[in-house]
Amino acid sequence: MNKIEYIIDQNHDDELILLVLRDKKIALNSYKLKYKGDHPDIANLLNDIGSVYKVLGNIGKELTYREQALSMYQALYVGNHPDVAAMLNNVGLVYQNLDDIGKGLTYKKQALTMYKALYPCNHSDVALSLCNVGISYELLNKIQKGLMYQEQALIMYQSLHLGSHPDVISLLNRVSLGHYKLDNYELSLKYFEQSLTLHQSIYKEGHPDIEDIIQIIMHLKVSINKSSIETNLCIENLRKIELLELCKEYLREDNVELSNSCDQLKTNLILSKTSNSDLSKIITIFTM
Repeated sequence: MNKIEYIIDQNHDDELILLVLRDKKIALNSYKLKYKGDHPDIANLLNDIGSVYKVLGNIGKELTYREQALSMYQALYVGNHPDVAAMLNNVGLVYQNLDDIGKGLTYKKQALTMYKALYPCNHSDVALSLCNVGISYELLNKIQKGLMYQEQALIMYQSLHLGSHPDVISLLNRVSLGHYKLDNYELSLKYFEQSLTLHQSIYKEGHPDIEDIIQIIMHLKVSINKSSIETNLCIENLRKIELLELCKEYLREDNVELSNSCDQLKTNLILSKTSNSDLSKIITIFTM
């Protein structure tokens, strides 16, 4: 959220928003007459007008002005420049809001490449750009790839912000959710517990955010326990299937009924529908 978006967001006054839009357009026309070509002030105003249209919910108009601003910045600054990188990211976000996730990702990755060239060491713009690229991959249902970018962003934010910080907390939650979607419950639990610790350092006990995370952690612990039980059951069933295979080796070829019973038990074991008593009936026949 840039300065224009922030000011408007704090007021929530439609008349004020329209007044801001009118004033920005008047200033834009004035600058165009004054500079007779590309100029940083014109590019800034184009971006500001795009921001106003964003608040108004007119994404099509926002895209028009953002793309004009991007073209002008690229004409003004040859090579890597923070304004170009920021505008690439802005245009990428607009395409994301238009549900063209792939095209938005293309712009976001260009922004990330430029930010990395501008800031070889850890930097908040690089971290934010990593996060934005990760979100696009998540929206494309490429959870693993999205998680890779989110984890890089988290590491960078943690190196930039010692102690509790909103950006770190936000990324911890995002990374936790990514691992949860991939059924990595143990890792998801690890990151949510870190998030809980940071929340508890900021808020008092009983805060809604703390209560929500505690509920998530409790749910994860249940899921981990259930997964462990299911894994043990699977191992037990595999052993039973091996035993049935051994039993079948000793069957006479004409004992079709018992052979079919063994096959049915194997199917049920795979589906986890067989009880120990069912298996015992088969085993008893072989021990009589």
